[in-house]
Amino acid sequence: MSHSYSFTKDQSISSDNSELLHQEFLPQQFFLNQTTPPNPTRRSLRSKSKIGSINPPELIYPKSRYHGYTPPIPTSKENEACAALLQEINNKDPTRAPVEQEGFVEFDLTEFSVYMPDTSLYGWELRGLQDLASKVGHSYFLFDGILSVGNSQHHVQRVPFRICSIGNYGEEFDDIDGAIWLQSDLNTRTEIYYRLKTPTSEYTRFHIGFLWLANLSKHFVDYSLACQEQRKEVSIHNFRSDFAQWGRKIHAGSEKFQSWYQEYGRDDFRQAISANITFLFKESVGITEILRSLQIWKEILEKSSIKQHPMKENMTIVTPYVYDCFSHMRFGHLLKPTVPKVFGEGAQELDVQSISFSPRKTSVTGDVSLLTQYQHPSLSWGKDSLRAVMSHIERSKREKMISAIKLGDVISVTKDGPNSVWKDETSRWKTEDHCWYLYVQAKHQSSRKKYYFHGIWLYKPSDTSCAKMKYPYPNELFLSDNCTCGSRDSRIPQDEVIDIVPVVWHGLPSETDIFIRQAYLCNDKFVTLRDEHKTCEHLRTLERDSPSPSTIINRFPIGQTILALPPQRKSKNDLEPYEIVKYDEKSPKQYVTLRRLIRRSEFNQIVSCRPNELIYTDLTDIMLADKLDKTCLVRFYTEEEISSGNVPAPYCRDGSSNAFIITMRLREDDQKLIPIGEEMPESLIPGFDPRAALKQRLLNGLDLFCGGGNFGRGLEEGGALHNRWAVDLFSAAVQTYSANLKDSEKTNIFFGSVNDMLAQAFDGNPQKLKIPLPGDVDVISGGSPCQGFSKMNANKSSEQSLRNQSLVASVAAYIDFYRPKYGLLENVLSMARKGLGRDEDVLSQLICAIVGLGYQVQLFLLDSWSFGSSQSRSRIFVSFAAPGCAPLEHPQLSHSHPPNVGERGLGKLARMANLLVADFIMPLRSDIVPPKSR
Repeated sequence: MSHSYSFTKDQSISSDNSELLHQEFLPQQFFLNQTTPPNPTRRSLRSKSKIGSINPPELIYPKSRYHGYTPPIPTSKENEACAALLQEINNKDPTRAPVEQEGFVEFDLTEFSVYMPDTSLYGWELRGLQDLASKVGHSYFLFDGILSVGNSQHHVQRVPFRICSIGNYGEEFDDIDGAIWLQSDLNTRTEIYYRLKTPTSEYTRFHIGFLWLANLSKHFVDYSLACQEQRKEVSIHNFRSDFAQWGRKIHAGSEKFQSWYQEYGRDDFRQAISANITFLFKESVGITEILRSLQIWKEILEKSSIKQHPMKENMTIVTPYVYDCFSHMRFGHLLKPTVPKVFGEGAQELDVQSISFSPRKTSVTGDVSLLTQYQHPSLSWGKDSLRAVMSHIERSKREKMISAIKLGDVISVTKDGPNSVWKDETSRWKTEDHCWYLYVQAKHQSSRKKYYFHGIWLYKPSDTSCAKMKYPYPNELFLSDNCTCGSRDSRIPQDEVIDIVPVVWHGLPSETDIFIRQAYLCNDKFVTLRDEHKTCEHLRTLERDSPSPSTIINRFPIGQTILALPPQRKSKNDLEPYEIVKYDEKSPKQYVTLRRLIRRSEFNQIVSCRPNELIYTDLTDIMLADKLDKTCLVRFYTEEEISSGNVPAPYCRDGSSNAFIITMRLREDDQKLIPIGEEMPESLIPGFDPRAALKQRLLNGLDLFCGGGNFGRGLEEGGALHNRWAVDLFSAAVQTYSANLKDSEKTNIFFGSVNDMLAQAFDGNPQKLKIPLPGDVDVISGGSPCQGFSKMNANKSSEQSLRNQSLVASVAAYIDFYRPKYGLLENVLSMARKGLGRDEDVLSQLICAIVGLGYQVQLFLLDSWSFGSSQSRSRIFVSFAAPGCAPLEHPQLSHSHPPNVGERGLGKLARMANLLVADFIMPLRSDIVPPKSR
């Protein structure tokens, strides 16, 4: 019968509660290989039962801390062991001088474990040597092990030490190669060191990690000294690629260096440097004081490389226009309206003013009640009083008005009764509607000489996602995509017509009449008005469900990569990637031949590969051309580029953004995979190259509330934008943002309050800070603090919560002041209010402010799971584009939610339509869910 140890922890001399917890936990942790003898009185297991096994957990304490442990050889005191080993060295060569006088003596240390002393936190736990004097509370460690010289061995326990010395620094060495010594507290006045050899089994995993970091320290110091000689600054940005390139050049042909590098696997060492910066600092200044002045210490260790601008403004700075929009909100008392001096008399008008923006306000509106007083003369005629009014109007005059109505006119009509699905919601900013507006696109006359009208409804701001909030221009209407063509009953009879309403198409807020400059489509987006919006979907000559062959070919040319449902076979991913090979136009229906780009993970499940890696094949499928719907991005890369992490975004994102990579092609004759570079296909149209220079300049971005930079950096990876400016108040955030910049010289970070930065810009930047002025910014992105809206906030009415909420108005002020071409804002779903809270809906008020400026606005309700994240995190995105600019398209989802997850919306509009609905079952890969979080 086999026997095994049963380790239990020694009693601690400490009475601290945390230590008692250790005592209760560890006996359970370390019954490692205990075998229970069979119990003859116990029933035998049924024949169908399966006996499994589990792997014992790794030790986190040295074995010497447990009852039942027997050291490999008897334990000696350290001073006795050192004396005996010194005597052993002297005995080997009696003619030499005593070793104590030679200046340096080393003993081998084998079967060692390093651990913490008996402290209140982490007492006796195993520790890697990189933590020694690099972390708080880690000023000294203990070790167990065997000290030896030749065949003379002595086992020691609980030896305290504070010094760990690493050797082999210098470019002439390619590896530390075991040059690591410990000096115990006993020997600090001597030159006796213990050279590390073989660790114990339980400590091996700690020591392997330390060896890699020790080599990182060696190469870091060598590289830094080389930079010093060249008068080159050592910054965190050097370690994106320059450090790795230097190492490969200096140690070309070195197997040890290549092995060390491959363990990390990529050129970008910034993560490893940042995570171990205190250890690297300790080693660097231990080698030479010259390295104490490196810039990288300020960036990562001290976090002092970016100058902080002291906070001067305690209020939320806004423009007069934004103040008029938000002053009635709960946080209105925190807003400070300020007139920008940069737009004073004599200032040149900016180019952005020429593209249909609303004029700038130079003062705060005094009587806000005027917003509810605008009424067109026709609005006084309600449906109930129309007949009474008719008796006082000459019928001939009315018939003449009805006859004069022509296509393209806007008419006012009586609204439906109380049973209408269109709810007339009143608010502080909107009185009861007395009529509706219709754009006439068809006029019919019945056999009884009565006229009927078909047309497209015009919406008031309250009928849109502006909802019940304050819209700055009550005389503005929006052309909808909701028409009267649904049924015979939906047409408008002449008896319901009130009047012909004069309107100004493509007008501005300065108009005294009703003006229309935007269309409101799909219940969630405002777009610049175009002529095609004046024809409803039913009357358009081009049917979208039956596109012409030429239209299909223009949209999906030969060589285009697409995602499509495989014909005549089922795919577990639903949509599969293809390349369009050719079109067959001879048959009555147009067919298309598609090249199959099969997923490598399904072709060979043994080989490890990225989820978005494809194989180029000669296999084809044929399907109807009108089934083509979605495109995707495909580029060719080498396996070396993948293994070294040199594939750029979005192709390195495992399928997010529907971006795929190809490294191999399937050879037709023997069905073997060969590198794609050997026979590079010329027919496939590759996706955009993130590394290629653009023909046009990048858009200049301003990243508000930039945080660590994930949002802004993600937008930059799209290839059209560069954030030249970023602003945040949190030190760790701006330092992280800076560390991740591709070129720190091309982005100016304002480490301070958004209010102080905007106040400086309002004054024309008198302090000559590196901040933008109007005309400089093309894109504004950001997410104002969500704490004021988060469901986790139990007191949303607190002063701090209201201050966080008020920063939404700050974002609107930035938009009003800079008037960028594009913008993308993000926040939590609870920013939108439902039910009784719709009178305080910050999201709708933000929409009112941005649309009122003249911007095209679209809402996206997105979830991180749909784009490959391991967590479900829903967010509202407000996308806006200047008049005449092409709005952003809704992002394509690349991953599916589980089948039981349905729609999620933000409530209802006045017309009882859903304000915004996210359908999470719109998969491009329906059965593929994101990976588990790591």
